[in-house]
Amino acid sequence: MPTATAAEEGHHSALEIVIDMLLFWILVASFLIQTGYWLFFFRQLAKVDPVANSPCPLKEGISVIICTRNEEENLRRNLPLVLQQDYLPYEVIVVDDHSTDGSLQLLLDFQEKSNILRVIKIQEPTLPGKKQALARGIAEAKYSWLLLTDADAAPISTQWISGMCAAVAKNTGMILGYSPFITEKGCLNLFIRFEALWVAVQYLSFALRGLPYMGVGRNLMYEKSLYASAGGFVSHADLASGDDDLFVNGIASAENTRICIDPRTFVYSKPKSTFTDYYRQKRRHLSTATRYQPLHQYLLGGLSLSHFLFLFCTFLSLFSPFWPAGLLFYGIRLSISWLIFWRIAAKLKDPQAGRWFPLLDLSLMLFYILFASSLFFNKDNRW
Repeated sequence: MPTATAAEEGHHSALEIVIDMLLFWILVASFLIQTGYWLFFFRQLAKVDPVANSPCPLKEGISVIICTRNEEENLRRNLPLVLQQDYLPYEVIVVDDHSTDGSLQLLLDFQEKSNILRVIKIQEPTLPGKKQALARGIAEAKYSWLLLTDADAAPISTQWISGMCAAVAKNTGMILGYSPFITEKGCLNLFIRFEALWVAVQYLSFALRGLPYMGVGRNLMYEKSLYASAGGFVSHADLASGDDDLFVNGIASAENTRICIDPRTFVYSKPKSTFTDYYRQKRRHLSTATRYQPLHQYLLGGLSLSHFLFLFCTFLSLFSPFWPAGLLFYGIRLSISWLIFWRIAAKLKDPQAGRWFPLLDLSLMLFYILFASSLFFNKDNRW
């Protein structure tokens, strides 16, 4: 009996050693991958001068397009800011997609007072989402450059259009802007702002490295010819979402895409106020990721998976013989990422998110768990 017990204990010890070694090497690999992303991709964004020094090279007008459905109060609050831009010439096209509130009458009242506003009322039935409304607005635009935003989004200054135009360079066909959320009290608001900032860090950084993969429709500018060459939204017409990120993913390139992080061009939106509303919104947004180009899926998947594995294995390492190495790796990765993120958050005007980065970074573990299924099983096709 003692011999059998000793054998069992030896087998158990050998298994523990194998598990510990496997855990250690997963931790090392995820640490190296994470460090690579922060130093190769995200550090570049931290070094960028946010304000373009060159004058706007465009010698033509801009068509601003807004699609709306039942957003009377948002239009009342935000549309005047769009109509007061310090740029000439430009037009504002608002496409009303079957609103049942007072939106249409409000828009007609605005139109009587502004000669740059054009209101389009969609009469025929439309599919879920806003792609048909947006396609109608693009078809009606009289200028070759289109600047998109939403009814619930407000430009921070009268320099929004001119600042976005200043980012245009030779052969540019698309400008990826930034659209943060309004700062309010509460932990949910802080996390929503942080998560939106984290998404922006990714798509802006990848674009700087010649790998643009998405944009945000609240602040996105591109040439009408790019839209035509892509066949509009035909490649993802079956989805309600994707008029911004899937369109950019299919047509943007290192040659035709630039970013704009000039603070004068930020377009702010009010975030969701309850976790349930945020959860539904985020599930819908994430549902388009499986349609990204394979390279983009691999890069984004590698970033999220290595992040999750690094945090998870760091936690497990605290109960293993190599806990000092786990804490060392965590400290190095946190120092690198916090410094870079802090600088980016300052450029993007949310220093609070930068200060709270260590805790917010840890909270992404729960985010990954909650939303992983959204990549495959979400079928929400509402507006």
